[in-house]
Amino acid sequence: MANVSRRFVGTLVLLMLSFGLLLGSLIAQDASPVDADAAAAAEAKRREDLLKTSPLPLQPETAPDLFEAAVLMVDLARPRLARLYLDQLMELKPDAQTLLDLRLKYGPAEFMKLANIKELQPVSSDLLEDVNRLMAERTSDPVRIQQLVADLGGTNEQRLLAEHELKNGGQAIIVPLLNMLQHSPTPEEERNILHILVLLGHRAEAPLVAALDMPDDDIRAGLISVLGHVGSRETLNHLWYFANSPKVPAGVKAAARDAIARIVKMDAGRLAESPVESVVTELNRLARLHYQHKYDWLVDDDGNVSLWVWKREAESVVLVKVPPRVASNIVGSKFARQALALSPERRDIQVLFLSMTLAADGMLAGWDKPLPTGPGTAHDLSLVAGEDVVADVLSEALKGGQIANAVAALRVLGQIGTLRMVRSADAGRSPVLAALNYPDTRVQFAAAGTVMQLDPQAKFPGVDRVIGILSRALTGQGKPVALVIDPNSDRASQMSGFLNELGYVPHLRSTGREGFRFASENADVELVFIHPSTVKWPLSSTLTNFRADSRTASIPIVLYGPEEFAGRMHRYVEDNPLVTYFGLTGTTQGLQAQLTPFLKNLTAPPLNEEQRAIQAEVASYWLAHIAEGQRTKIYDLQAAVPSLLVAAHNVPLTENCLLALGTIASREAQQKMAELLLDEGVETRLRATAAIQLAFHIQRHGLVVSNEQIAQIHEMWETPGDPALHTAVGAVIGSLRPNSRLVGERLQEFQEQPALELIQP
Repeated sequence: MANVSRRFVGTLVLLMLSFGLLLGSLIAQDASPVDADAAAAAEAKRREDLLKTSPLPLQPETAPDLFEAAVLMVDLARPRLARLYLDQLMELKPDAQTLLDLRLKYGPAEFMKLANIKELQPVSSDLLEDVNRLMAERTSDPVRIQQLVADLGGTNEQRLLAEHELKNGGQAIIVPLLNMLQHSPTPEEERNILHILVLLGHRAEAPLVAALDMPDDDIRAGLISVLGHVGSRETLNHLWYFANSPKVPAGVKAAARDAIARIVKMDAGRLAESPVESVVTELNRLARLHYQHKYDWLVDDDGNVSLWVWKREAESVVLVKVPPRVASNIVGSKFARQALALSPERRDIQVLFLSMTLAADGMLAGWDKPLPTGPGTAHDLSLVAGEDVVADVLSEALKGGQIANAVAALRVLGQIGTLRMVRSADAGRSPVLAALNYPDTRVQFAAAGTVMQLDPQAKFPGVDRVIGILSRALTGQGKPVALVIDPNSDRASQMSGFLNELGYVPHLRSTGREGFRFASENADVELVFIHPSTVKWPLSSTLTNFRADSRTASIPIVLYGPEEFAGRMHRYVEDNPLVTYFGLTGTTQGLQAQLTPFLKNLTAPPLNEEQRAIQAEVASYWLAHIAEGQRTKIYDLQAAVPSLLVAAHNVPLTENCLLALGTIASREAQQKMAELLLDEGVETRLRATAAIQLAFHIQRHGLVVSNEQIAQIHEMWETPGDPALHTAVGAVIGSLRPNSRLVGERLQEFQEQPALELIQP
């Protein structure tokens, strides 16, 4: 009875809920849209009631009065009234001059204070944005600035007011002033402009340093004089060349020496001219500091540097936001060029300048594109620089971890290098052979390609590495793989789920040894996650093996675990940019928030799917090239068999893989060729190639395919289809060495009479 009652009550509750939902739905359907007039009336009533509480005896009506009232209400802690007055102000749609007058009267502080009050947003923040924009436009208005400069020559009152206005303009007035200097000002105007630049103080330092790249020596001398007043010791680095180079005009040199003396607070007459070699040494040091990315830039929240640069096209300086690497390349290249101008025959300076030029073109092209070629490019400059200089560029790049430069130099050496790069006698000094073992897959692959282009005619140290690199590239053509090493299957599965959502193909291994083996055999492993509790090997041994092997040394590794483990993991992460520690996260978003900045800071981003596919195609080409070019006495393709067997099913690689397999004495190779020949899903063209290579392989290495495959090949011959494929299959049949009886039968089966084709009708 109790059960029946409970079921009855439950049913009744469900009916009542259903009825309530239905009734609510009907009410919602019958409700009419809110009457716009009624809403407007309600808003007007709200404002009227609110204004009754205002302490002001008279309500403001003009824009200036409304803004003053809003400021007063904020001071009186009446934010609702302040918001109402701001709303009324914006509804008046004040013109630009009105807003500028308010800004000049109240200054920036009041606008910023209103913008930071939550109850007044977004009206207050929109007002601040409008006022800032108008002030920026007004401050940098060339016509206004030209008039103010003219006023500097007017009455005392005009001069003082103009000075005040220009000085308050800050960096915004520098570009217009520089433009005026370049358009033939009068001597008085030029003196006034330089005077204003001095009044700007340290705010003028960075823009004027950038302006030293302008082509006009007379203007440059004036700007250097200004820098003597506003510059810091950092400015000295940009004056050494001008103060000591025999190639600059006397006026520029004198101005630079005076500026240096003023900055270091020394009498100019006591400042001895530095020997050229010591200046070159200092400029070389500065350039290398930037080339090695050791300069400590001040960066914003996005990790960018605010840098003033001279733009030739605009004939002016501009402020740009760039990553520190780009900023260092811009500034470092300038120092390297100055050092080269003073000492053009010094090899180390030549190498440094070419290195920075290559780096600049590499940054412009991006990781996913080759260096630009043609006149005016770093690539073509490298071609004419010669093998020795480019080889030194490669050595510098390998030493300094400049991956993009190393790849670029290797590609150039593939075009202009000689066999000296791989000769046994020179192997210890060859940067190309050193690059085969460099801990980065891009550099290794480029080095292997360079060796193949050099085409050595005898074995050389590292020959086996070439085959190993090409073999790994063959199988690294899919989506990026993330390896998770964790003895806890539940925890590993959760992490693999997060990685899958981020676009990785996750693979799980429970021990350090198994994880290392997997990573070393698969070229598409882009990321490794290791839990500190890993076993067989423990964490320290696992990391050591990953970093000691050239196949895995460049793979980024993430150690993950509880937040409290972070301190204990510090010794593994310290001084190793490829290793980091993440606290366990319960969401994909949490993982991504930690992963994105880590990957962004890596020297080179992981290869994307397209880049891996290109590497695979190039690798298959070189392996086929080895097979076809009779280079198997130098390179042992046997080590490439496992990769070739897998890659042979990838259509863009199939033909080259078959060409390579055709020369390798391997049962698996011959069986793979027979398998592809018999697979009706494979393109006819590729099946014909498989048949030709199979026939060649049988002739050279003997028959090892199964009896079943032989029977299927005979059946293909008996069932003619595509003529080219039938002909290729015939070559396989012939390679099977049929006995006399079988040959006789086949000859008798031939019914065609080709001689009849010779009879003319």
